[in-house]
Amino acid sequence: MTRPETRKDVSKWLGISFGTIRLWDSRFSSWLESPPGVKGKATKKRYTENDLIVFLAIRNLRRQNKTFDQIETYLKAEILKTSLPEWGEGVREQPTSELVTTNRQLTTQLIEVSNDLAAAKARAETIERERDRLLNERDRLLQDAQDARERATVAETELRIQKEQATPETPQDAQEPEPPEGENLGFWGRLFNRG
Repeated sequence: MTRPETRKDVSKWLGISFGTIRLWDSRFSSWLESPPGVKGKATKKRYTENDLIVFLAIRNLRRQNKTFDQIETYLKAEILKTSLPEWGEGVREQPTSELVTTNRQLTTQLIEVSNDLAAAKARAETIERERDRLLNERDRLLQDAQDARERATVAETELRIQKEQATPETPQDAQEPEPPEGENLGFWGRLFNRG
């Protein structure tokens, strides 16, 4: 994500409504550096890094249930006044250069962390999709293995039945019939008994 500049970008970045940004812009305009947009010229107001810091501070204070008056008191305590007579505006609230540098560094770090968070969320979603795919694949393989076991059981049963039908069973107690007399004598006995 690039640095938010327009009201829509800032609204999305802070997770608050567009109308709320417009309200804060008008209510706390003395702490914002960016000039107002030009109506009818289709030019959008562009916020500076310092404006983002102010909006971030306002959002955090509103989440702590601070009123607008309490927020103004906080901003007055944190931001030093400097005069800008060349603009003909008299006194305007502006951070010192040291505070501006710190604010810029913090804004840059915050944007980097936001980008890292978005990338981490994207990686997590990818990992979740891969996990779901692997779980589905595992379930499919388990079902295939179960089907194969069932087919093997059926095949073994059919093979056993075929074997039973191919060879007639002989009773265990049955003995071979005795050969007729004379056949039981062997070679020499048959030879000498012929006589």
